[in-house]
Amino acid sequence: PLVAEPGSQGYALAVTPEGIVGAATTAVGLYYASMTLSQLVRTKGQAIVIEAVHIVDWPDLQHRMVQYDIARGNTVDVTYWKRWIRELSRLKINEIMLYMEDDWHSPSYPFLGRPGTLTPAKAAELVAYAGDYHVTLVPQVESLGHADALLKHDELADLRLGGGTGAFCPQATGTLAFLDGLYAELASTFPQTDLVHIGGDEVWGFSADPRCAEMVAAQGEEGVYAFHLSNLAHLLKKRQRTMAFWGDEILNHPRTAEALPRESVVFDWHYGDQRDYPSIAFFQERGFERIYVCPAVHGFFDVYPQYRQAFGNIRGFIEAGVQRQVEGACCTTWGMNRGGN
Repeated sequence: PLVAEPGSQGYALAVTPEGIVGAATTAVGLYYASMTLSQLVRTKGQAIVIEAVHIVDWPDLQHRMVQYDIARGNTVDVTYWKRWIRELSRLKINEIMLYMEDDWHSPSYPFLGRPGTLTPAKAAELVAYAGDYHVTLVPQVESLGHADALLKHDELADLRLGGGTGAFCPQATGTLAFLDGLYAELASTFPQTDLVHIGGDEVWGFSADPRCAEMVAAQGEEGVYAFHLSNLAHLLKKRQRTMAFWGDEILNHPRTAEALPRESVVFDWHYGDQRDYPSIAFFQERGFERIYVCPAVHGFFDVYPQYRQAFGNIRGFIEAGVQRQVEGACCTTWGMNRGGN
């Protein structure tokens, strides 16, 4: 029997000589009970053995996400992705975020999309498949910095910040219209999630573009950043989506937080092996109630994964998040810049 209310994802599992009983209040709870049962199976000679056990299990975090880096030379092979969905769901991961730059084959902007990456048809197939395994796919498309792969296209030349290709200009006439078109497609293709991640990390220097000069003079660089993210949040809200963004620039420039909508979801990322992550309290004290803690399997500049550091980072950050009662965790994986992996 369920000895306590386990929530929508919890279950009880009993293995006795008389038989096996799983109990839950939802289908996803029963699915997780079956995954745990499969992990208990052992072989002994020709026999299949399952030790007698009684388990009551529920997640500490409602959302348990892994991010996959499509942009760094990877493709979207549907067969491989289905295998990955199955394996992660077996470990009770219930969200996968697709990190994309020029990796979405857009019907509205046919010049977009590297060969072999994500098409609407592939996405629709994977979204449906993931749903069968209680996994939600969440799109991320770079909408401010890290935009080289998008802005290299001549069709988007007017949207470049300061004439480079690294970031969108928030004050360029066509920036919001272009991103709104992408968001419309993503919201339609990924109907099962309320999130669209817009990036927003590791970007600054708006004063380099004359179109931003007046706003920089009046509100500072922080004002331009907050202006752009607030606009993106508005575009997504009209499509019944919530903006998610990386939190590093808010930590670096706290004034920026003042103008951002508090319903936005902060992805707080740190990759150090530590036990204390004061940034979580920083965001909560400023009214951000929806937070994902984001450790990493490996960083972008690693030649090869530094597993000892990574495992300490994953454990420490998630434990800190549980203590602060955050909404979720997102374990990031990045294509290794020097390792070629």
